[in-house]
Amino acid sequence: MPAKQHILLVSSSLDVPSGYEKAVTETAGLFATYGHPVTVLILDHTSVTYFPVHPAVKIIHLPIHFGITEKGNPFLRKWWFWKHTRLLKKKLMAINPDLIIGTEYHFTAALVFAGLHKDYRIFSWEHHHYYWIKKNRFWSALTKKAYRKIESLICLNNQEAAILNTMGNTVVIPNVTQPQRNQSGNDNQQLLTVAGLIQRKGIDLLLKAAEQVLTENPGWTWKLIGDGPLRSSVLEFIRNKKLEKRLILQLPAGPDISADYQQTAIYVMTSRFEAFPLVLLEAMSWGIPCISFACPSGPNEIIQHDTTGLLVPPEDTAALITAINSLIANKDLRINMSVAGLQAVQQYYPESVYKKWQAVFDPL
Repeated sequence: MPAKQHILLVSSSLDVPSGYEKAVTETAGLFATYGHPVTVLILDHTSVTYFPVHPAVKIIHLPIHFGITEKGNPFLRKWWFWKHTRLLKKKLMAINPDLIIGTEYHFTAALVFAGLHKDYRIFSWEHHHYYWIKKNRFWSALTKKAYRKIESLICLNNQEAAILNTMGNTVVIPNVTQPQRNQSGNDNQQLLTVAGLIQRKGIDLLLKAAEQVLTENPGWTWKLIGDGPLRSSVLEFIRNKKLEKRLILQLPAGPDISADYQQTAIYVMTSRFEAFPLVLLEAMSWGIPCISFACPSGPNEIIQHDTTGLLVPPEDTAALITAINSLIANKDLRINMSVAGLQAVQQYYPESVYKKWQAVFDPL
């Protein structure tokens, strides 16, 4: 049997509790589990990872930024880009992998600018909704040129692939999640949201919905796990509305939030943009029905409306409140959605997702 390809993932920092960080560490572990030598090259300020890394995965740290910084004039930033691209090329040639996966657009652009596509198979793994990522003219032109020269653009969902398929060869591979031995109890009376406290996650919309939902359902609580620049605003809202024991803001205390899932009856997502939110997959793997805005672009492909959960129009808090209240009032519906979700989420378990990667790495 031929040796498995050595896979190198070029990554940004992995030290915060967010979806990108978990997707990179989980997927690196997936490749290692199936026998690949795996290296993660972190091009940022620290080699620390928030989520646990598979013991066979090698972490290498190279703190470079390609001129993406607020310091210096445009000429100096382009000089940094040239200098850091040369450093990247030197490092990658020393590692000498078989496959290179760029996990951010500027990494892929730098890989091609360095000429590495001539000697290595390069893939760009797109983690963010395309229109959410703002690029200046330099990076936009460089990225589009790079996409035409690499082997494939790995997209998390079909909507993102439809946007990118004019720029290169697109392949859809969803994020991976792990099966759970236990399931959440349907007698729980807790809503759960796990999100960074930023505008993109719709925290303002969550607060508006929470006030009415908790007022109308006295026995229920809503736990929000996250941190970010809106933390003080959330705490002020909780105090002003006297919701201290009802709307619970919990700082991330570690990568394992299984106890929180086990106490949850309904998962709620209020984001304005999501490419393919891992947290929805995790909730479904715990047997938790999910409610989300049908925002661009991932939730639409994860949640089967009226089957595994509910989708409501983007940023429509009235519809969100109605959807939450309908599930709170109907335990049988929650049970049915739990069963359907456990069945549907199996397509995102390791064996299924690895087969999709394998088809890209070893095309017939």
